[in-house]
Amino acid sequence: MSSIVPMVPLKTLRPGDRVMGEIRGPRGRLLCGAGVTLTPAILDALREHGVRLVHVAPRAHANDDLAPARIQAIEAELAHRFARVPRDSPLEALRLACLSVLLGTAQDGEEP
Repeated sequence: MSSIVPMVPLKTLRPGDRVMGEIRGPRGRLLCGAGVTLTPAILDALREHGVRLVHVAPRAHANDDLAPARIQAIEAELAHRFARVPRDSPLEALRLACLSVLLGTAQDGEEP
């Protein structure tokens, strides 16, 4: 798996994919927050706003066995560690990459 969360073309996404970073429109308006699971309505809205590329969680099945509480713990730990990082900085890409790796490879009982 790449150490950088890839930008995926919107046309390749499907309902159930999970957004890894905020999606903003051309004028900076927040269209979709990080962590949102895409629905047909959200995908349609993103198309209408001209969104072409999106950071999404890999579709790997490695995290299917993670308990929701474990996923929340991983996300909370990263949010804490990156709390002072401006959302528009290159370090935000690092946070997203860390989240992607941890959700794709962490197993219950392991520390993030």
